[in-house]
Amino acid sequence: MVMAEKKKEVVINSLEMDLSSLVGREIVIFSEKYQGKPIKSKVILVNEHILSIDHTGSVSLLDKLFDEQQIVVQFLYKGQRVSVPATLRRNTHEQCHIELGKYMIPLLRRRFHRFNISRRVKCAVISAQTFNKNNISRLRWIETDSLNLSSGGIMLAFPSHLTDTTYLLLNIEAKDIEFPSLIVGKVSYSYPVDKYHFNVGVEFIVTEKKQIHFPQLTLKQLPPVVFQYSVSKRAELEKKLTARMQK
Repeated sequence: MVMAEKKKEVVINSLEMDLSSLVGREIVIFSEKYQGKPIKSKVILVNEHILSIDHTGSVSLLDKLFDEQQIVVQFLYKGQRVSVPATLRRNTHEQCHIELGKYMIPLLRRRFHRFNISRRVKCAVISAQTFNKNNISRLRWIETDSLNLSSGGIMLAFPSHLTDTTYLLLNIEAKDIEFPSLIVGKVSYSYPVDKYHFNVGVEFIVTEKKQIHFPQLTLKQLPPVVFQYSVSKRAELEKKLTARMQK
């Protein structure tokens, strides 16, 4: 990934990105012609930095955008919402193509620094609604490795796609940084590396946020240890990780 400085913003060179994972995914289009009216569509084909899009569901708006219209496209790329200046192209068959500009701009700065820390991780998918402590021994635990770690979450190498409604119990081998022996997390994103491997981003659920994610019945069933991780402990870990990486 090539990073560049442009007008004091960190941007990503979109011409060097593999955008094949966008096929079948939703994008949002903004134009001066329809200010304040985002147009949603799906990518049906990717050819380097050119996206072919489906416009059957937005005929009334997309069909009124002319050839070589300057637009802005937003989509989720590897867990980050990005914005890309682009040009709408139409061919003789009235098919819509979007030629992306050179730079993608991340819309959000990450709240927590990510560190390239590899650890063995055991994880198991759980139900947020029907978890029962009597069935914990029957959970299907998968062993994998972390690709990076932050005080706010972890990226895992995973053998299958996980949706962003998935919750995981996580046992991370990280005693050297005083990390909880068991923690619960929610999948933030999942994208393919190849046909059989996915990178999965997981957000750690702090105890102050547990009632947002789980009903009271589930909270009573989950092991208390999974909610020992609090906002204050997260802040402490952020400081420890930062100091560790600066040595």
